Amino acid sequence: MAGRRMNVFVRVGLLALAAGLLVRLFAHARYSEFAAGFLIGLSIVLIIFGMVGRSRV
Repeated sequence: MAGRRMNVFVRVGLLALAAGLLVRLFAHARYSEFAAGFLIGLSIVLIIFGMVGRSRV
């Protein structure tokens, strides 16, 4: 199990999480809170979807 590759959805979810956290930390615009929340929420959904899809295989 340790040698298996990470699912594509988990990879994209982790990238979306990093992007959302960076937007939240460094952007101070009017819609940056919405964008950061959207990216963090999307990352949670993608990571969960990747983990569930992985456990079914």
